[in-house]
Amino acid sequence: VNTMLSCVSSICGAVVVYPMDKVKTKIQSQKKRYPFIATVRNIVKMEGYRGFYKGLTAIVVGIAPEKTLKLTVNAFPRSKIRNEDEEFLPMWKEAACGVITGLTQVTITTPYEFVKIRCQVAKGKTALSPFAVLRENGMGAYKGYS
Repeated sequence: VNTMLSCVSSICGAVVVYPMDKVKTKIQSQKKRYPFIATVRNIVKMEGYRGFYKGLTAIVVGIAPEKTLKLTVNAFPRSKIRNEDEEFLPMWKEAACGVITGLTQVTITTPYEFVKIRCQVAKGKTALSPFAVLRENGMGAYKGYS
């Protein structure tokens, strides 16, 4: 139940925050830095209002497994590292679990982020297919991971 609620809330959060993420990514990918409002106007002019959600499919497809993975991976080391007499984990154990979770999540979700950004910065009104990006780039989806 917690996993399903986490997935649904993550998807809802992504849908609400995605337009702002789209603007941020556009600003970061521009050779010349344009102000926020100018970038918003440019997205509307070049892509229409739907452009704010271009690439959202990659988010929705990826967010549920990502959150499930994060919860599962975090719970596993916590269950192994906790002593029976500990009500709460000491800070160093919490940090160790966080490092394990973070490394696993980044390794698995790097292609997802790559696809998301490629879809967001694609030119034109036609949405780029997440699967087309992966087919075209293959293991290049791990570019920038190291």
